[in-house]
Amino acid sequence: MSDRIDLQHKQAEKELREDRDALRQHEQRRAKIQRRREELLKIIRTQKEFTEQFDQQIAPFERRYSELTHSVDGIHRDAKAKYEAAVKLLVDKLGYHPAFKRHNDLI
Repeated sequence: MSDRIDLQHKQAEKELREDRDALRQHEQRRAKIQRRREELLKIIRTQKEFTEQFDQQIAPFERRYSELTHSVDGIHRDAKAKYEAAVKLLVDKLGYHPAFKRHNDLI
């Protein structure tokens, strides 16, 4: 009977050691995951700050760029129309033909 109790006691101690090892490993994994979580949260905070700062500082430039591109489009349309009118004037008044334009002609 004593042998059986000793055997059960040793088995219980072995299981207790295994459980403690498993608990220690679990705690280590949990701590590692927690550190990674904190790193990721820090990265997220940094990215949010950057995004907010970007929106505040860059958005006005983006709006201005958009306005300028629309303005340039309008200027280009006007210049193209004037060029076409000038070529038409040359054709009508001077008999100029664009198909016969030479490489050194100014128009």
